[in-house]
Amino acid sequence: MAAHSIPILHEGIPPLKHVFPGRDFAVPAQKVFDEIFREVGQGSFCAEYLQIREARQQDEEQPVPPWEPLPPLQVVPLLSPELASSESREAPDGCTSASVNSQRQVKLLQPLKVASWVRLVFTVPDFASCSEDWSLCAFRNGRESGFSIDVQAHLSGAALVEDFHVHSRYRVTAKANNRTSISNEVDIIWTNTVTFQNRIEKAIVDEYQKAFEMRFFAFM
Repeated sequence: MAAHSIPILHEGIPPLKHVFPGRDFAVPAQKVFDEIFREVGQGSFCAEYLQIREARQQDEEQPVPPWEPLPPLQVVPLLSPELASSESREAPDGCTSASVNSQRQVKLLQPLKVASWVRLVFTVPDFASCSEDWSLCAFRNGRESGFSIDVQAHLSGAALVEDFHVHSRYRVTAKANNRTSISNEVDIIWTNTVTFQNRIEKAIVDEYQKAFEMRFFAFM
């Protein structure tokens, strides 16, 4: 499968509701994509991080779904205006379907790690089915460039988890002197109003923040 050219968002990507400041690394942003996000199969960072999350594919006999189409060799946009892609697009509302570069969908069995009080109020199973829709976007706004990995996670199998879905994002920004910032964002999109909704949202956001700060960075 051939790689394709990459459209660029010139207005950047607005942050989601909850932002977890990340860390700077002494490595180019392009290398971050190549070593962490490009490969998704056995032995890759994505596969091993899935194990850290204690999640697994629903059908483990099937190959891990790859990016489609394959990302190009150069994902992080160069800042020089004359090197802008002819396919560049503006998207002030963020990463839209018109500007998505590559996508993948993963069907998982996801452990439900929630605060103990949630299990006292609701019937929450230990695992739930989870469909994750991944999308890759590149951005450049004149001052900075980089890429984002957006993940839309839809859970099913229990009444409570079907009342919302989670939109999370890894934001990778190129810095001066070949340094790179990696941060994380998350938003909970509710489809129904539930009891203790604000407390439940906080518990979910806290779990995402812990996974990012303690598991993701610890693994790196």
